[in-house]
Amino acid sequence: MRRLLSTLLLLTAACEAEERIEVPDVPLTTDQWPPAAPLPGAMPEDEPFDVRLVRLDPSSHEGQERVCDVAWTGRLVRLGASAQTAYPVPVSRRRLVRCRAETGEGWADLVFDADSAALASYVETGDRIRVRVLAGRGFEDHPLLAFVAAIDQVELAPRREPVVPIGAPMAQLVESGATNLVHPCAIAYVGGIEPLEGAGEGPSAETHRVQIRCRHAAGADWLELRFPRVTAPSALRLRRGVVIPVRLLSADGGSHGLPTARYEGP
Repeated sequence: MRRLLSTLLLLTAACEAEERIEVPDVPLTTDQWPPAAPLPGAMPEDEPFDVRLVRLDPSSHEGQERVCDVAWTGRLVRLGASAQTAYPVPVSRRRLVRCRAETGEGWADLVFDADSAALASYVETGDRIRVRVLAGRGFEDHPLLAFVAAIDQVELAPRREPVVPIGAPMAQLVESGATNLVHPCAIAYVGGIEPLEGAGEGPSAETHRVQIRCRHAAGADWLELRFPRVTAPSALRLRRGVVIPVRLLSADGGSHGLPTARYEGP
């Protein structure tokens, strides 16, 4: 009986999703957002750093010291001789971290040299540390940070924004010929910011991409969301729970065969 009930519920959800192809107007978080602000260049020395800026504006941050408020830490990894050659500086240990700033959080590969390796196991959630931004790519292509010093501990409030399901599955919208139309996306997940190779000139040229998931009644769909140069700084405003307008471009034009969409907010 339970299996039959589950099947009926799934079928009902699928039918309801099909009926939602015509998506009604919904309130967008972006309605309250001002136009995209220019990216900051120089930063105050002790201000927590949004590590995602490294991908948006590498020339302003690579080689500079910044402050990282550690919101999450991964497993500490001791690197062998062959793994060390992938880094631009001598590295003994590394761990994946998330740095939290006022504008949001981002992933980074935090590395330690032989002198700081003894401190690596003491870097934990809630620590404020000083880092140096390195050129190149770290673990899973994340921005690369070198540990410089421990500063203090900070109080980090839990951050888990609710997501309200909105609209129809993106795959159904594509199949129904709804590409090149604007649809709302309730964000359930935000990946890293990546530059697009071969970006054209002008404010409307697409320069960056972010992998996101859009929550709807039947689940969540992956999208590769692309940003024009004029609104690329708004990639920093994407976070779980916000509702943004996206223009569907193609069914499988993104990396890993993902559907592509263009950000249409401010």
